[in-house]
Amino acid sequence: MIAPMQFVIVAAEASQRDDLVATLQELGVLHVEAFETPEAQSLERAKQNLKLVESALKLTGEAGNEKDSKVAAGPPPDDPLEIARHIAGLAQEKNELAAGLETVKSGISLLTPMGDFDPADFAVLAANNIPCRIYQLSKKALKSISFPSFHAVVGEKNGTLFVLAQVDENFPLPFEPLELPEKGLKALVEEKAFLEEKIRLANEQMADLKPYSGKLMQLKARLEDELAFETVFAGMARHEPVAAVAGYCPENRVQKIFEAGRRHSWAVQAGPPQDPLRVPTKLENPGPVKIINPVLKFMGTTPGYNERDISLWFLVALTLFFAMLVGDGGYGLLFLLATGIARLVKRDAPARPFILFTVFGAATVFWGLVSGTWFGVEAVSHWPGLKNAIVPSLYSFADNQNFLIGLTFTIGAVHLSIAHILRGASLFPDVRFLGELGWLALVWFLYLLAGYFVLHRPMPFWGYYLLGPGVFLGAVFADPKKPFVVSSLLGLADMPLNLVRSFSDVISYVRLFAVGYATLVMAVSFNSMAGDLVDGSLWAYFAAAAVLVIGHSLNILMASLGVLVHGIRLNMLEFSSHMQLSWSGREYSPFRLNEKGEKP
Repeated sequence: MIAPMQFVIVAAEASQRDDLVATLQELGVLHVEAFETPEAQSLERAKQNLKLVESALKLTGEAGNEKDSKVAAGPPPDDPLEIARHIAGLAQEKNELAAGLETVKSGISLLTPMGDFDPADFAVLAANNIPCRIYQLSKKALKSISFPSFHAVVGEKNGTLFVLAQVDENFPLPFEPLELPEKGLKALVEEKAFLEEKIRLANEQMADLKPYSGKLMQLKARLEDELAFETVFAGMARHEPVAAVAGYCPENRVQKIFEAGRRHSWAVQAGPPQDPLRVPTKLENPGPVKIINPVLKFMGTTPGYNERDISLWFLVALTLFFAMLVGDGGYGLLFLLATGIARLVKRDAPARPFILFTVFGAATVFWGLVSGTWFGVEAVSHWPGLKNAIVPSLYSFADNQNFLIGLTFTIGAVHLSIAHILRGASLFPDVRFLGELGWLALVWFLYLLAGYFVLHRPMPFWGYYLLGPGVFLGAVFADPKKPFVVSSLLGLADMPLNLVRSFSDVISYVRLFAVGYATLVMAVSFNSMAGDLVDGSLWAYFAAAAVLVIGHSLNILMASLGVLVHGIRLNMLEFSSHMQLSWSGREYSPFRLNEKGEKP
């Protein structure tokens, strides 16, 4: 559910504004809205320091133990900001050295075909009225050019000639002379070795600083707190002798601000938000439902404050879609194994993504049980125990495609019906809920129509009785306005296009069958390819094993992409559009301390 919010204004004497901002940051419950636009100049130093530390962490990594490595000489270990500056200096030095090394390599590549000589000699020749330059041209071009004076081929590379020629201003050559490096080949080779050694030493120094990453991460958290403090401080209202901070706070936490107000003699006012479009969204769900939060964060989507939270339905639907799109119990076991190994490696990581993928993997194993699909090998489905779990109408190796397509249409109709039921419940007792009842009837009419056109199922007689009332309610009560007749006529005018769009939505759930079936066909094909390679020799077995590993890995990857593209789409597009969910909200982000602040 979406937590109800209160708009809170906290005012104090101007002399207390530092304490006011600091206390609110410690409370960590207020999503602050600035009264004034903070000046960039006042925040620039905090931003620059934070950017410096973030850059240092990227360069050294975000893990390190001071006991496991020596410490580089240079910055004092008790000043992590100086460490960050030292790392930034090393990085800049490495970049400059790398750029110089590339220039030297380029010069070596240019001079190698010509051998070692001192480019400064060209200046000596010019001073003695013998100006010479080196030109790069093809053998054919050399034969076609008449040089006015001395010339000689001094090198060749890949069929291209390097020609030394005397310059005569009265007879200019149709070629641009080469820009030679300042040093000769031997000197450049020595410089290359010198620069590579300098880069190696810089890399060693960077590695020696990695143990400080813990201190840098602590500094990053502190700088983020300081930047948040300065941002709120700069954006607060100041009308002498009063300073004020405003923002949104969940109803069940407003009391914390009132208690702090009594302790500090602040003036606190709280009330319902006036503009729901400006209110941030805070999702409050039971623990099992929260495992879907990583997916919502990955998508960067948040429902609006005045919309409905669909986390539970998103989780249930995506779990079913994942199982059907992957469709193979063997792959489900691999997902479970990979999730377990990843959890052992990343013990300190948040638990929700691992729980979510465990649920997805278990659902896929269950689908493999009822459909008899294990790595695309039909024989496995006949093993004792596995055979008894198969639901004949879902068996992957049977001729039941029409049933499975019809099943996806049924899933689509149920899924879209839930959307209209939820929206209708949120609108009741507003008469617009009647429009949702109309669309509920239309969804099932379109479901029957899809079965008629795609699967050639007969249309039941009662199906036609869904159309008339559905169109009437869906058009007239979709968005009733004054004058009522005009809004009804507009609704009827939009109805044909809306019906076509909704029919397409029901049909689109067939992707659950299509992608899952494609996964099965790919698995069977790779198994067949591997079987054809086996001829009794050891190398044949190795080749067959390679085909199986590579083929099934590719298949798992494609199936996973199918979940990302199709499974999430059915929730974010089809379901959400029928529920008129725009995902236009912004996430509740309280002003708080990184380490001590209460979690939102």
